[in-house]
Amino acid sequence: MTEKQRLLGKFVLSTACCLLSLAILSCRLTGFPEGDFFPIDPGDLSFVRQSNVPAMSSVTNMTLYNNFAFVADGNGRLGIHDVTSSLTPITISSITIPDVQQSIRRIEVDWRNNLYVAAGVGGLHVINASNTHFPVVVASHNQINAADLSLYEDYIAVIDNNGWRLLEVVSSSHLSELFFYDYFIPRQPMRILMRGNWVFVASRDFIDIFDITNPFNVRLERQIRISGFVDFDILDNRFLVVATFNRLLFIDITSPLNADIASDLVPMWTPHVIRAHNNYLFISWTNRSLSAYRILTITSLREESRKEFPQLVRDIDFRGNLIFLSNGINGFDIYSYVR
Repeated sequence: MTEKQRLLGKFVLSTACCLLSLAILSCRLTGFPEGDFFPIDPGDLSFVRQSNVPAMSSVTNMTLYNNFAFVADGNGRLGIHDVTSSLTPITISSITIPDVQQSIRRIEVDWRNNLYVAAGVGGLHVINASNTHFPVVVASHNQINAADLSLYEDYIAVIDNNGWRLLEVVSSSHLSELFFYDYFIPRQPMRILMRGNWVFVASRDFIDIFDITNPFNVRLERQIRISGFVDFDILDNRFLVVATFNRLLFIDITSPLNADIASDLVPMWTPHVIRAHNNYLFISWTNRSLSAYRILTITSLREESRKEFPQLVRDIDFRGNLIFLSNGINGFDIYSYVR
């Protein structure tokens, strides 16, 4: 073998090693089975568009109950739509909450058709929508800086400044405060979820787990450090799926007292919204695409479909196999997902 051949051989081997290292380092959630490193667009044929409802201003989020979609659409404005037919949704009514000059952060609805609305510095509001044609604001708590809220049975957990409050729904117009938790040190909670006797609070660098078995003596039981929180959701009552700027974490919450990170994956892009539904994970990315991942295991996700949008998908909700997407100035879209 000549010196030139030896040098060429070393170059080829060095190049191959570098490419393999880059492939390993760039391992992402992909549309391929475990072991394939390079994401290839799986196509969007699983997303079958049903209809679009134009925005009154800009749709930021919504919640579904029975055959109705309750939609945050503009500063302090909420629209009610009959979505019995996904092909021909009907706009029924709208209401603007007085003195709310910003977008609604979260809407929850109970069995009475009461809407609980987190409006940031605009407060926490209760709207009686038992008559969907004539919704009425029945209570306003303007002193609460309601950045987010979560409803479970007759209890509401709502973020307020540097802490959160636990409220009980006594009647449509009466919320009774049971407990207030203040972090005392700067924490700035961003999202809150309540399930059973547990409340999960996310701030930029922590997931905090509270035991509310005794609602008058709430206890902080677990803290898990993260970095750069974006969004979270609960999968099958077993995992808290947490999206950060550069990680997708599955936290095992089967025993919340011993909750810990069970899986740590690296996503392709920066997520904006993450929602779990059945055995799927839907992720809205900041590049204005939406991915549907089938969860094989918590360490192996398969991207089945990906769709591009002209606007950032700001929120995702479900009814059966229907997916409702909040698309800002483009209103909201209804898709069926064909598996």
